[in-house]
Amino acid sequence: LIDTFDVLWEIWSTCSKGSTAVDTPEKYRDIFNDNFFVGLTRFNLTPEDLQTLFPDFSQQLMDRKERMKAFPGIPELLKDLTNAKLAVFSSSYSDIVQVVLDNEGLHFGEISCADQGKSKVKRINAFLEKHKLKKSDVIYVGDTLGDIKEMHEIGIAIAVVTWGFHDRARLKTGKPEFICDTPEELIK
Repeated sequence: LIDTFDVLWEIWSTCSKGSTAVDTPEKYRDIFNDNFFVGLTRFNLTPEDLQTLFPDFSQQLMDRKERMKAFPGIPELLKDLTNAKLAVFSSSYSDIVQVVLDNEGLHFGEISCADQGKSKVKRINAFLEKHKLKKSDVIYVGDTLGDIKEMHEIGIAIAVVTWGFHDRARLKTGKPEFICDTPEELIK
């Protein structure tokens, strides 16, 4: 939906000042090979470490909100999906996600972020139960290998997009149901 990588990497690299093993953009992308919070552990980091390294992370994101824009074609795509129930599940935090989506004029029925639980699996299962949805009636759109792993754990089909955090080659290793190179491919 939103192009956030450069902003997130900028904050990470500036605040961590090389104090973690995640010292290149590629290693930062590697965190997202799993659920973000699980990925941190592969670099000997915990959520508590993040609070120490980035005590004002949300504020730093807010300060850069104007730089986080919808990927080209996404607003138009969403306008074509008016009959679908759309929700956002993010590893970020609700306050910044809501502000950025509002800035881009993107509106969703529900937004579920890490401040509501670190596991997308648990949050999505709760969403399915709350809305009485069958897994077979849902498709998740993601951009990381971690998204693929979590959706396979739940049993939901996933379409991954190649213009986000991970490239086509990395995404393909997770065996997603669909790989999309353009927003238009998402509605096919």
